[in-house]
Amino acid sequence: MVWDAKIQAWKAVSKSTRCRDQAKALEIAREFERLALASGGPDASTSLSRDYVGRILNDIMRISGHRDVEDTKRWRDYSATWLANEKKRVPSSLSLRSWMAYEARVKNFTDWLGRDANIPLGAIDGDTIQRWYVAGRESGLSISSMNGAAGAVSAIFERARNEG
Repeated sequence: MVWDAKIQAWKAVSKSTRCRDQAKALEIAREFERLALASGGPDASTSLSRDYVGRILNDIMRISGHRDVEDTKRWRDYSATWLANEKKRVPSSLSLRSWMAYEARVKNFTDWLGRDANIPLGAIDGDTIQRWYVAGRESGLSISSMNGAAGAVSAIFERARNEG
């Protein structure tokens, strides 16, 4: 059974192990089954987290003889690089004041993440952004301040997405 995101339901499928060695193929198939059962299968009451799916994927990669899939870009480093690149635009196409506003907005998000500020970019999802936005509003920041901060954070993710 696999989750089909398009139809939002579990469905039965058969997958090739892409392995000609019968013993190795059987080992891979059994590992697929073990991991599917460990995830809760179609009767799971909660959705799978990105981290859990990543661990499953890496388990499969390892038993298939491949190296792990790694998230290499992390928020703290990537946002610092983005800010440094934006600062290079001062004063030609960006004012120092605008750059300082970007810096403050990125710092706000990074500070809110706290100890988690070094997480992979891909682990920051819409729910995380929504929680940050709500926390900012509850702390007394105006809608326009939070919208400006969200715009800066969004620009960072947009650039990361464009880079692949």
